[in-house]
Amino acid sequence: MFKRNLIISLAIFFVLLSFTSYIKTETRKIEKNILNTNKKNSILKKNLLESQVEFFYLTSPNKLSRKIVEYGDEDYVSIDYSKIFMSLKDFTQFKDKTTKFFENEKKSKKK
Repeated sequence: MFKRNLIISLAIFFVLLSFTSYIKTETRKIEKNILNTNKKNSILKKNLLESQVEFFYLTSPNKLSRKIVEYGDEDYVSIDYSKIFMSLKDFTQFKDKTTKFFENEKKSKKK
């Protein structure tokens, strides 16, 4: 009688223990999916914001002409195409290249 109650108790314990482990693993997977979705969502929101800014300021000539009149005492210079970056990735790659260039230049000056 005592062994039967012990075996039943241990069996229930191990079943509940394995069920808890399974639930914990599934919860962790769901949390990772939520984090990845939130990251993608924040990137899309940033892109949307940038697109809205470009739309509002680049598509309205009246605003641009008012700004030019307002800040008309400044001389505007055209930007070289090489200084316009299409994405953040392009900018970071350019930044890495220039950093390596300046590091190499400093090393050659020290010699």
